[in-house]
Amino acid sequence: MATQSPSLSLLIMPFSQPWWWARSAAPLMAAMSAYARTSLLSGPGGTLHTRGQPSISVNASCLSEFSWMNNGKGQSPCVVAAWEEEPCASSTWNIVALPPGFQYDPPNSTEANPCSCSWATYNLFAACTVCQSSTDFVSWGDWQYNCGEFVSDTTYFPSDKNFTLPSETSIPFWAGTNHVERCHF
Repeated sequence: MATQSPSLSLLIMPFSQPWWWARSAAPLMAAMSAYARTSLLSGPGGTLHTRGQPSISVNASCLSEFSWMNNGKGQSPCVVAAWEEEPCASSTWNIVALPPGFQYDPPNSTEANPCSCSWATYNLFAACTVCQSSTDFVSWGDWQYNCGEFVSDTTYFPSDKNFTLPSETSIPFWAGTNHVERCHF
């Protein structure tokens, strides 16, 4: 019998909890500092934010041996995953670091949208999990389960649904894999 990895519940600050914050027990959330939940990532290109709101906040860091996963702008899959979510966001998108043995949750039926259900978003969250030294990521079948009409048949990012990727980022070539054809990360 397979065991399911625990997941860490992520929070959109200040109003709602997005699907990609994994679920966890209260002690873990209490242990997370307010800074970790609300700080913006500084790095190549400076602090990451766009057009006032929404913006992104990333506390997850990839190990250096996974730098091959970075996009052409030097951004980790965790940062690019946040930018993938930004076009559908109404507030700041936060991605926290995963404790060992945790995973990011797939979109649920009330939080699914064209951005969260894209092939690229799934690939980037799986890569964000792996680059933090975890192999406990959700399958494509489980990820897209609640997505319905939000899953595109034609493109890895919902540009076919009139969403535009922010100019602050770019999608790495490997993130465009269609899981309808491949069925795994």
